[in-house]
This record gives sequence, structure tokens and C-alpha cells, in this order.
Amino acid sequence: MTSESGFPWESVWVKSRYSRNENRLRKAEMKLGAFKRMGALQGPLGRVLEIGCGNCTFVKIANESGIILDSFVGVDKSDSALERAEQNIQNIPNARLIAGDACDLPLSPSSVDTIIALGVLEHIADLDTCLRELARVSAPGARLLISTSNTRSLMYPMRLFRQWVGAWRYGFQRNDSAETLEHSLRPFFKISSIASLHGDRDYIFSTLLDKLIGTVNQRWGRYVLAEAQLKELGGSDV
Repeated sequence: MTSESGFPWESVWVKSRYSRNENRLRKAEMKLGAFKRMGALQGPLGRVLEIGCGNCTFVKIANESGIILDSFVGVDKSDSALERAEQNIQNIPNARLIAGDACDLPLSPSSVDTIIALGVLEHIADLDTCLRELARVSAPGARLLISTSNTRSLMYPMRLFRQWVGAWRYGFQRNDSAETLEHSLRPFFKISSIASLHGDRDYIFSTLLDKLIGTVNQRWGRYVLAEAQLKELGGSDV
């Protein structure tokens, strides 16, 4: 299955270290802990949608940690990822998986209370269309939990270099800062909390330098994490 930019995500889940279970679990635990520290996971999540859900490691460990979900829908382009996800959603109530596109969701309007988007919005070229679609399926007061790659990280120039030499395997990607993410979301969602999160041992040199710079610049880190709320009807900028 190929993305709108022509990139075969199926190959990532079949051949890349990106898809290894230990890597997915480690990153999911990091992000879950960060969202908890931000206060973004307080109270039941209600009806949950995760776009780019992969093998659903994040929602699995969230459910195991006592976070309450009424139902769960996971959407991903990769059939291989969804095959892996089947086992991880077994204990999640009313859970189902859809092979599909975050820009064209087969869901009813106002049918979702919480949307999870971890490392996916940065790979969507038509971000405005995606956010409009997420707003469409969001119930009043719905929240959006985001993790995206940060421009304020040494991983950003490393990624640009890898693209330049033809060694980048992950297709289209934009990196955001806290400010550019807020600007992109503004027509549909309003950020209520935002934080940076450092990487870990997979790129140890850049992680250590990021952490050092992060002691004087709190917006510096490998990821930008944000919680945002759906704007009230008539409150968008579009």
C-alpha cells in the first residue's frame, strides 16, 4: 500500500528497524510518559481514533496502564502493520482496525472523542485536508494528541543530509517547531499544552547533544508533543 506521495509504507513495516517490536515499545513508553507529565491523559479518552496506528503499541500500553477507552479505531496504510496490531488490540474494548487514509476516513461526523497522531502528521503532504477531516469526525470538545519531529533537534539536519545523499527511507516528511505546529493546527484545533521530548539510545550522539542544548532551551528536543482541543463551531479561522 502506497501513500499519496508515492512512498510504500509497507516496505517500512516489512524490512525496517523502525518496525521492530522493541523499538516500537520503547518509543511508545517514552511518549506515554511524556503525555502523562503534560497532564494530557487525565480522565477517560472515550471513543479513540489513532491515525497511522502502526502495530498499536501506544494504545495497548495506555490501556494496560489504566487509561480508559470506550472504543478504539486504528487506521493505517500498511497491511503488515495492521496484521501486527491485531494481537495488541485484543484487550481493548470495542476495537477495530481499518486499512485507509487519514485524509479520507470512513467514520461518521462527530464520532470521535480523542484522536492520537504519533509521528504521522509530518508525513502527510496535504496537512490541511487531513486536519479538516480530523475536525469532521471529532465530537464537540474532542482532543488531539500529537507527536511530531522537531526542527529544534540535531536530528533535523541529519535527516536533511540523509535525504540529500539518497539514504532517507521514509518518504515525504516535514519537521515542525512548537510555533509552526500551532500555526498549522490553528484553523481547526487549539493547543492547550505543548512540550519537547528527547530521543533515546537509537541516535545516542544527537540525543546527548540535544539534551545538553535542552538545558538552556526547553523547546529543544527530538519531538514536539502537543495536546489540542477542537475549536467550537464558528471558532475556526477558515
